[in-house]
Formats: sequence, C-alpha cells, structure tokens
Amino acid sequence: MRAAGNDVLPSWYYKKGTAPNKEVRIISEKLLKRLTELTKLSYISDLHGGASGRIISKALHEIKPEEYSIEEWEYAIGYILGQTQHFESREAALQYLYEQLNKTDK
Repeated sequence: MRAAGNDVLPSWYYKKGTAPNKEVRIISEKLLKRLTELTKLSYISDLHGGASGRIISKALHEIKPEEYSIEEWEYAIGYILGQTQHFESREAALQYLYEQLNKTDK
C-alpha cells in the first residue's frame, strides 16, 4: 500500500488555490511512461536531468497533442523541465516543451 504522501503531486504542479488530484497524477504518468518508452530510457526519472533534450524532442514527434489532456502536458513539462507552466492549449504546451528541449540541448 502506498503512503499518503506518494499520492500528492509536487508543489510546483498546482495552480494557485487548487487541491491535489490523484487522478491527474495517474494520467500524467502515462504520458511520462510513453516518453520513457519512446526514448528507450530505463526509468521515468531519466526524463529530467539525465536525458538530452534532443532525444526527448525526437520522441515528441511520435505524440499528437490531443492524445493527452492539457493537465498531462503541464505535468510532464513540470517534471521534465522542473518549472511550472500553464497553457491555453495542448498544442501550445507541446510546442513549448519542444522549444525548451531544443534550446537546452544546444
């Protein structure tokens, strides 16, 4: 059984005034798992800090923005880049992640 603290997203994820949502975390991890599989990395944790931006941005070409919710994209961006960002659309979130990964890999 998981400890209660494991069901809470990192503080950087939340929009001001929102409460933790276990369902969002479960869904968000699906996007991170898919990126891990596409990049052929061993662990989700390899997506931040350990993987080059080029490898992840290449994997993003295999994912359509509409496959995941805006919350999932925002969570993945927060996890991979370590920053809180909120977007008006999934397409904008995907584009931002792609641009940031390519910028950090140069």
